[in-house]
Amino acid sequence: MELESDIQNIRWYVMQVMSGQENKVFERIRFECSQDAGNIIPLEDEKLAKYRARFKGLLFGVHEINIPFEHVVERKEGKKIERDRKLFPGYVLIQMNFTAESWQELRERTKGIIGLIGGQMPVPLSDEEAEGMMRQQEEAAESGTKVKIPYNVGETVLIKDGVFEGSEAVIDAIDADRGRLKLSVNMFGRFTPVEVELWQVERPD
Repeated sequence: MELESDIQNIRWYVMQVMSGQENKVFERIRFECSQDAGNIIPLEDEKLAKYRARFKGLLFGVHEINIPFEHVVERKEGKKIERDRKLFPGYVLIQMNFTAESWQELRERTKGIIGLIGGQMPVPLSDEEAEGMMRQQEEAAESGTKVKIPYNVGETVLIKDGVFEGSEAVIDAIDADRGRLKLSVNMFGRFTPVEVELWQVERPD
């Protein structure tokens, strides 16, 4: 379906999708909107192509589809594991000139879509909401790779490796850049400061 671009009616919407289907929905919509090569707007950063696609909006009125994400590093048993983490699991942002007809056809062609937030009369994001979500994604990209820290300051953990193996400790500080924790270990009634890597601790049973 071809649809003339109407700049005045281009808005951001939040599309709810089935759990774990964000990428499949993104790829399908990108495929549908790429059938006319002239509709594609190249991205400056090709690495974003897995999560963002831009169009002139001549097919289905879609101008952009976006899965906000950040790149994180997890440490498991001493091994560094890098992965992309979605900022809003279960949701995909779509910028479009919405019409009931074009949306219905696009939805019929795309498995995994639950619907747009707002149902039959979807509610677009306000300019402030859209800018906030885009800013959150840009800040995540600018900050680069992050180490995922599954603990909080003040939490009690069990040291499972090193000199203090088997001892419980309290987290005093978290160094996300280095993926390390500063702990206080109670030894003979006195608290001793210890610094460990993430993989060296676990939550006590």
